[in-house]
Formats: sequence, structure tokens, C-alpha cells
Amino acid sequence: MSENRLLKFQQKENKKETESVDLLPDMDLLDLTDLSFLMNYSLDEPEDQDNKAINAQNSWVGSSIVAATKSLSEDEEDSSETFSKALKDEFLGLVSNDDDIAKTDNQKQKYQFSTETGILFNENRAKQEMSNEDEDLEQIDITRNIDDQNYQSTIVSKKFSWIGAQEKIQIGLDIGKQNIKYVVVKKLGNRNIVLAFGIHANTLNKNASENEVVDLIIDEMKLFSAFPKARFAWNVYGPKVGMKQISLPSMKKQMIVAAVIWSAKKDMNLEEENAIIDFIDLNEKDRKEDKHQLLAVGCAEDVVISMASAFLARKITPFKVTPLPISLWKLYKDSVEFDSKHCVALIDIGTKTTIIAFINNGVLEFFREFQTGGKDITEALMSTIFYHGKPYQLDAAKAEELKRTFGFPQNDLEDVTADNVPVKEFSVLIRPILERLGNEVRRSIDYYKEHFSAPNLDWVFLLGGSSNLKNFSSFMSEFVEGEINTLTPSAEMADEFSELDISTFRDRFLELALPYSLAIDNDKSLNLLPPYIKKLQKLFLIKKASIYGVIFGFILLGLFSVFAQLNSKNYQSEYEMLQTQFKRLEPLKREHDALRIEQVNLLNKKNIYSEELILENPLPTIMQAVANLVPKGMALRSMVLEESVSNVEIQNSKRNRASKKSKNSKSKKSDNADNMDKVLLLSGVTLNPGPDAGINIADYMLNLSKTGLFESVKLESQNYNQREDELSFKIEAVIGK
Repeated sequence: MSENRLLKFQQKENKKETESVDLLPDMDLLDLTDLSFLMNYSLDEPEDQDNKAINAQNSWVGSSIVAATKSLSEDEEDSSETFSKALKDEFLGLVSNDDDIAKTDNQKQKYQFSTETGILFNENRAKQEMSNEDEDLEQIDITRNIDDQNYQSTIVSKKFSWIGAQEKIQIGLDIGKQNIKYVVVKKLGNRNIVLAFGIHANTLNKNASENEVVDLIIDEMKLFSAFPKARFAWNVYGPKVGMKQISLPSMKKQMIVAAVIWSAKKDMNLEEENAIIDFIDLNEKDRKEDKHQLLAVGCAEDVVISMASAFLARKITPFKVTPLPISLWKLYKDSVEFDSKHCVALIDIGTKTTIIAFINNGVLEFFREFQTGGKDITEALMSTIFYHGKPYQLDAAKAEELKRTFGFPQNDLEDVTADNVPVKEFSVLIRPILERLGNEVRRSIDYYKEHFSAPNLDWVFLLGGSSNLKNFSSFMSEFVEGEINTLTPSAEMADEFSELDISTFRDRFLELALPYSLAIDNDKSLNLLPPYIKKLQKLFLIKKASIYGVIFGFILLGLFSVFAQLNSKNYQSEYEMLQTQFKRLEPLKREHDALRIEQVNLLNKKNIYSEELILENPLPTIMQAVANLVPKGMALRSMVLEESVSNVEIQNSKRNRASKKSKNSKSKKSDNADNMDKVLLLSGVTLNPGPDAGINIADYMLNLSKTGLFESVKLESQNYNQREDELSFKIEAVIGK
């Protein structure tokens, strides 16, 4: 019987045939088992979040059963019949007090009892919450009724308005369905200075186009008016965004790119041709092994192209699109708490989505995304509860206010709502959402530790607006290991900020963490902008540099012209003074020119004499040695000094005569001059030569060789003149170099 009721209970209420309250006697058909089942089911969060009517009905049933149970006397018999009678009386009491039931939009609610499910429900409220159009209106009501949560800081931009000063200013945008948050940071060396920040309600409905969102950012927030030259970036996430660590052996860069694209498309389910993929080498700076450890990110092009095109249409070029897990990683690395040896988890709880990123040894290893967020808590608080037999239901604005004020109410909380309903009564509506969130986080941690062989978590950091809720951290500590901590940004605040600006930034940093991370990330890597937009950035920089160059040139030319005009009179007087001095010194100049010509002539003569004069002349020594060594009975008739080609050169020329000439005529003359020998030709005679006359000539030649002044000494000719009775001879002595 319970299974049959569960099946019918999950059907859409607008398709059920209902009967009015006069059918209440059918309640006698319900037994205790069925009612207990319905009460337990009412405490669980429905899987279909859009079916809010079911959630409202469950709250009615659960509260009615509790009230019926309390109405039973302790001495009454605990039976199905008794309990059913008490429950019917409780329902009849509710219907009879119809005027006291809460009203919405000044219209009395109509309550009916279904014979199919045995559930009393609010028909008007169920149909209203089943409408998507009303859901959009509800979202607008939320944003319009929490204006006190919006904030815009002092904008510090005047002192950075000169040309090129805003090149290092970067805007981080967190574009959400409920709020648009931004942080503006100026980079000064290793310092980050926050110039502006804000949280602006997104008053657009959920089907608003990217062009409408960009118009809201530009026209209403006036962000780019204050920082027209600043760069900006935003996050992407969702099922079409992925991340993967890839290990590759050492190879060329082109092969690495091809391998990464192939692996990323396969592992990230990005099979379409227009997927955008980027990566970094984690071991590039400290490579201990001969391999590449890469971190690749990717997304489908349609995730980025619509928003990027909307900005480009307004002549604003994006700088970077970063996957949300990468921003969480960069945020942790910038924080004061960063420790490269710790294993940590960062949990960002958004409006509808929660993303958890795991970082070990300073490297992002894994992330997971699931569909539970702060809006689920608000919607749960809008369900109906019963207090003293009366139903109470909060509208969107009051539910959001209660969530931000009390968070997860504890049992000892004594505060009450405007209707005098204890706030702690609403905790039963929030608990299923928080438990579902905690269980998903627990599953993510277990999966990470099992598949990545990761150690236990040292720290867990909570981010997002919901993480600021009261008692939220203590509740989440039941589901996570490690200490729950808070990130502290390293950035400095601008001096122009007020105390309210500084305190607001610190108090709401968990909401501003993502745009802050985008604003401090000046790295061009892991950028999911399409390639053609990246090229536009380069062209824009070239164009801007050219414009600045032309402007700078004109400025210099103008300054030079003004300077020359202002000093023209001084130049004229100086010129006239120089002319007078020139006329006075002109005779001296002519004398100087004449002396200069004479100096040149003397230098030329010096060069000629230095070439002709041989300071180290060996001839006197040679002549003295030749004369002193002449033996007795022998006389020298003549000594002739001449130059001749050496025997070695003659032999080489004969050997290479058949080879081709490889040098020009100047080089030949230079080579011949180097190879010429100085030869001393001695002509002598021996009168009345005896038998030993030839021996005397030989001794003379030997003595000449022993002096070391000659490389070689040889007898060229020897003749005996019988008529004159004399022996003439010629000796050739080659002087040593």
C-alpha cells in the first residue's frame, strides 16, 4: 500500500483530480504505517527541485501528523483508528479556520484533500510554484528585496589615469544569476592593491542574453567608465569545462601540443572541432625527471564565445577566461595560508552549483562540480510549516533575509519571526539541503583519496556567500576531515578606501574570492579565450603601441620646436659672438694650416727614411770577417752583394709549375720579396800557387762558414792562368737572415 501511495505522490499535482474537504471521511482508510511513511518522506529533499508543490505538500502532511500526534492523550489507545481520527480533526480544524490561513497577493488560499494521495495541499501555491514564469519573478523579488546586501566601494582611479598607467590594472568579474561581483586590482611589482570592489544585484531574469548582461555591467555598474584601459577576466564552469593532468615523455613542443589536444578531447568529452584547450608544464621550472607533467584545461567554444562576442560588440576586448577550479587554485597560492606541503580542499558554494577543488603539494589535482547551492536553502525556507496548528510560509525576500540573519538555526535559538514563529522551527526545512551538500562533499573527498592516493586533508576552505551563514562551518565539519579554515588575501587596500570599505571587503571576502582571484591573475596561460580573440589582443597592443609612438613623436617634435623658438635669440647672439672671434683668430688659423701642411710633409719624409735606412746592417761585420780570414798568399779582388731567389723556392716552383695560380699579382710580389736571399760574391787570386793552393781556398771557405754569418758557402769557379802563374777563384756566400 505504501509503494502505491509513493508512486501516486510523485505525480504532478496539476494533473491530479482532487475533491473538496467533504471527502475527509476517506482518511479512515489510512493506517499508521502509511502515515509514518508520509511523515518521513516529508523530511527528505525531493530529487526534482522544480517540483516545489511536492515539497509544500510534504510540509503540510508532516506538520499535520505531528499536531495530530500531540493531540492524543497519553492514556488513549495507540491505534490506527485513534490516530486517524485525531489527524482528521486536525485537518477539519485547519479548514474551519480558513480565514486565519496565510494569504499570498491578497488572495485567500484554497486547501484541498486528495483522495489519491491522502494529502492536504495548497492548490494555488502548488500551481504557482510549478510555473517557470513565476520562478523568474521570484528571482527578481529576491534580488530587489536584498538591496542592503549590495555594495559598491570607493573607486580609486584618478591617480592612475595617465597614459599607460592602467595597463597593469585588472578587473575580475563573477557573473552570477543572482549577483554580479567584481574586484579591481593594480599590480605594483610583487604587490596587489585593491582599487575597487562591489556586489551588484543581477535584476535580469534567468533567460537574459549575454548582451543584456554586458549592458548591465557597462551601463549600470559603470565599471569600464572608471577603468577604460583595464584588462578583465571571468570564470567558466559546467559540464562542458574540464581539467586533466597529463604525463608525457620528453619531446618537441609541436608534438606536445598535438598530444595534449588529443588526450584532452578524449578525457574531457570535447570531441567537437571547436573545443578550446590550453595547458602549462608543471615541471618547467624544476624538471627533475626527463618527462613533462602537464595541466590541461578545455571547454566547448560555445561556453565562451557568446559572452566574449557581447563584450567585443561593445569594443571591449577580454583578456582572459579562466576555469573556476583554476581560479580557486590561484586564490590559494596567493593567500597567506598557502603551504606547498599541505593537502587542502577549497569548496565554493554558489547560487545553484558547488565546486570542490583538491590541491596537493601546491598543485591542483582534481575538482568536482554538483548541483546544490545557496538558492536551494532559500527555496527550502519558502516551504510551509505548521506552528500551533497554523500554516506559515515565507516569501522569497523573507526567506533570504532569514537565511542571511540566522543561517542554520540551532535548537536553543529564541528568536522569532514577524509572525511570532520561532526561527528554530525552520531548521527542519534546511537540514535536508545541508545534509545533501555535506554528503556530496564527503563523496568527493573519498573519491579523491581513493583514485589519487592522496593523504588526509590538512585544511578545508569554504568560499561563497553561503559559507558565511551562521553555524554553517560547524555543520559542515561533520562531513569533512581536516580543519575548516578561512583564506586571507595578500592584497593591500587602497589608501583612499574608507573604514567601511575595508571592513566590508574583509567581512564579505568569501563572496568576493573568485573575482579577486581573477583580478590578481596576470598570467596568460590556461586561458580559454578563442585563438582569434587572443590575436586581437596582440593586434590591439601593436596598434596601441603605434599610436603611442606617433603621439610621443609629435610631443617631442612640438617640445623641440617650442624650445628652439624660445632659445632662438640666445642662439643668434652666440652666433654673432662666434663670428667676431673667428675674424680675430683667422690669421692664427692660416698659420696653423701652414704648420699642419709642413707637419704632414715631415711625416711623409720620416716614413720614407725609415723604410730606406737599415739600422741593423750586418755588412760591416761580414766585411771585417771576410778580410780577416783571408789566408797568406791569397788576395781578394772584389766583393759584390746581390739578391737572388733561394734554392728552396726554385725547387718549389718547379714542383708546382703545373698547378693553377690562386693568388693575385700583389700577393705574388709580396711572397717573392719574402723569399729573396742576399748573396755575397767574393773574387780572389792566389799568386805563384803551390800544391796546397786549393787546400788554402777550402780552409778559407770553411772558416767563413764557422763565423755563423752565412747560411751556405760554396766555390762557384776556379781557374789557373799559366801565363800569369796565378789561381783565380769565385766564392758564393749566402748571408743568413
